Amino acid sequence: MKITEPAATAILNEMSKAGLDIKRYAVSFEFVNNGVGFSFRDDKFGKEYNFHGLRVCVDGRINTDDMIVDFTEVNGKVGLIFTGEEK
Repeated sequence: MKITEPAATAILNEMSKAGLDIKRYAVSFEFVNNGVGFSFRDDKFGKEYNFHGLRVCVDGRINTDDMIVDFTEVNGKVGLIFTGEEK
């Protein structure tokens, strides 16, 4: 898994706007209703990563080996994009 600096910065900015303490809360990727959920949690579980000051917790059942999270513009829309590494 890799989260680019622009993506981490965008997420940290949104967390700050929402009043979430970045030392207490982490981004969470976890299974929810047979899909992958993206949220903010204040408890630890799974594998923990740190990308440019952003804490990320990943449910052990999710394979993020080739996952890249970036913040970019696509077709005039700006936001997070989830892609895989090209081999």
